[in-house]
Amino acid sequence: MNWTRALVFAAALAVPCAASADPVFTHKLDVGYSTATKFGTNDGVWSVGWDTLFSYDLPGPNLQIGGDYDHIAHGANDEWSGNASGFWRARWGTAGISVGYGDVSTGTANKSLTSYGAFSEWYMLSDLTVKAKGGAFDGGITGWYGGAGATYYPTTFISLSLTYNYSRVSGGRDHIIDAEAEYLISRKYPLSIAAGYEHVSAKTNDTDALMIHLRYRFGLQGSLVRQDRVGPVSWDGLAPLR
Repeated sequence: MNWTRALVFAAALAVPCAASADPVFTHKLDVGYSTATKFGTNDGVWSVGWDTLFSYDLPGPNLQIGGDYDHIAHGANDEWSGNASGFWRARWGTAGISVGYGDVSTGTANKSLTSYGAFSEWYMLSDLTVKAKGGAFDGGITGWYGGAGATYYPTTFISLSLTYNYSRVSGGRDHIIDAEAEYLISRKYPLSIAAGYEHVSAKTNDTDALMIHLRYRFGLQGSLVRQDRVGPVSWDGLAPLR
C-alpha cells in the first residue's frame, strides 16, 4: 500500500459532514526521557512529540497530524517520524486509520519505514477505555503488528494504562508491554506528568526501560479522561516501533 494514498484517505475521513459543525483545534506537546530503546540499545533517549487535532462536535470526523523526534544520548543517532490519522469520534469511542513515515535505529543501523494501520477506542465505562490496533509496515523493516490495551481513571486527575503490542518483523518478532501512570497537575492549566515502564522481548534479547514524560494539552481543560477523549489521541494505528 502506498503511504501517500493512505494519507489522502486519512484526510478524506476528516472532511466536514455538516455545515453547522463547529471546528476546533487542540494540540499536545510531549517531552520525555527513556532509559533504553525498543531495539536493545541501553543508551538514554530524549524525545519530543507534537500532535495537532482538527475536530468537529461529537459525533464527527477528526484529522490529526503530528511528529516525533528522538535523540539517543550516547549513540549519536537521531530518529524522527511524521504521521496523520483520520478517524470518527463519537460518545462510544473512536475508529479510524493512520499512516506514518520515519527513521528508526535498530541498534546497528538507521532504517526508514512506512507504517499504516487501523485503530479503535471504546469508552466502555465513564472511567475505562479499551483499545485495539493492527496494521503493517514496509521499507527498511517489513512486517505486521497488532496491539490491545486499556486505560483506567481512578480519579479525575489520574490515569493508569496497560498496553500490549506484537510485531512480526523481517528477521524476528517483538513483544512489547507498556505500563504508565499519568497525573494531571491542573484542570485549568492542562500540564501532566507521566511515569512508565516498558518491557520488550525480542528474538535476540530482552530490554527493560523506565520512562518519564511531561505533557501539555493546548486548548483543553477539565478532567484527564475528558482531555483524552476530546483532545489528540495517543493510541493510533501506527506500528509500535517508534
